[in-house]
Order: sequence, then C-alpha cells, then structure tokens
Amino acid sequence: MLREALPFGSTLGPLLLTRLRLGTLQDTPDADAGGLGAEPAVPEEVAEKAPSSQLRQLAHRHCGVSALRCVLSCMPQQMVVWDEAFFQGRKKEFTAECYDVRECGFQTVRSFKIESGAWAGFEHVGFQGQQFVLERGEYPRWEAWGGRHAYHVERMSSFRPIACANHRDSKMTVFEWENFLGRKGELSDDYPSLPAMGWGSSAVSSFRAHSGAWVCSQFPGYRGFQYILECDRHAGEYKHFREWGSHVQTSQVQSIRRIQQ
Repeated sequence: MLREALPFGSTLGPLLLTRLRLGTLQDTPDADAGGLGAEPAVPEEVAEKAPSSQLRQLAHRHCGVSALRCVLSCMPQQMVVWDEAFFQGRKKEFTAECYDVRECGFQTVRSFKIESGAWAGFEHVGFQGQQFVLERGEYPRWEAWGGRHAYHVERMSSFRPIACANHRDSKMTVFEWENFLGRKGELSDDYPSLPAMGWGSSAVSSFRAHSGAWVCSQFPGYRGFQYILECDRHAGEYKHFREWGSHVQTSQVQSIRRIQQ
C-alpha cells in the first residue's frame, strides 16, 4: 500500500500492517503445530504454479513458502513469436533477450505468446522506443499489447526478460521532484489512479525501486505511455525521467502497478 509522512494515504496504515502481519504468519512455522520443526503452509496459488509435482513436494517438505517462490523465480522465461498477426508465419522460441529481431531472421514481430516469466517489449531495436509490459498470455495482434497506449505500435523489434519481477514482494518509493526530493510515498500495491489516492501532483519525477519490477503509466487506468522500472537496473534508482526510457518526454505518471511474474 501507499504510505508517506504527509497525510496522503495515512488511512491505509492499519490495512498495510494487517497485511504485513498476515504475510509474516504465513511464512512462519506454527509453534502450536510443532514449533520450529513444523512445515509452513504453502499458499495454494503459489504451489500450483510450481513446474512439476516433484518440485512442489520437495518445496512443501523441506523448504516451505520462501524456497517454492525461489523455484518459481528461477524457472526459465520463455516466449514464442511470429512474424504475422494471429500466430501465423514464421515462428521462433526465445528464452533470452533479443537485441534486434532482424538478427534472428525476422523483419518484425506481430504476435507472440508468453509461456513463462515477464518480458519487456520495445518498438525499436536495441531496447529503444515505446515500452510494453508482456505478462503470461497470448498477444494475437498489436491491440493486445498496445491498445491503451499513447499511440499504437503494430510491431515489436526487440525484447528482453524482466528478471526481477515479483508481484508478491514489490516495494518502491516515489518522489514528486527529481533526485529523490520533495513529497514522497511508499508503494507495495497497485494504484490505478494516484490522484484518487491523494497524490496531489500529476508528476512523479524520481523513483527508488527497492524490490520487484513496476510499470508506470502516463494516465489513470494504466493508459498512455508505459515506463518499466526494475530494482536490478540503475541499482533501482531513477533520479530523472530521462532514465526511464528513450521515449520519455515528461514526468507525468498517474497510475502504477506491479509486474506479474
């Protein structure tokens, strides 16, 4: 949730503390059920995403929640791309970044399926131009990844995995001014509208991504240009909006959410 020293978001404090306590209890063995030797409960939605029943059993038996989440985060990231819309034409599978699709024999990429992990797609080669967050699912044509953006991009020319995406453990501090100055707020949740949550400015000029990966959008409702911020790039510190990407021309940010792994 969003917290700051000023009144903005102050009513959310009790709910945040409750969530933190619940998270602590989930990852801590129950003393009444056997103390330190008890097996911590693994949430069903986490366990079901494990790559195999054997890994699920091992994680349940020996390591509990933390290790099972580690297993999930270490799973190979995979996407399948096609050079025509609706999964037609030439096809290729990727498990690592692609600096330029032309080096792989493609002129462009017009549809793809994200099999695992989260990816960042880019309008131009070399990870330049407008950015797109690509989470698990199918993208048959450009509307699926860019329908709510500032202008449509019908092709993608480079892409890379977002290795640090962790929806359950994402924390970021936002600042109204550059160089981590001015009003600030702490985020650990999704915010479809910062103005509705009490952020009095249309701008967020600098960020500290402490954990996880985030996508910031120019307008409420996750509309407009997207800016991907990751804790393992720039050491998680983004002092100026020009560090968000080559297409950024303004510090206007009015919605922010965590990226799903």
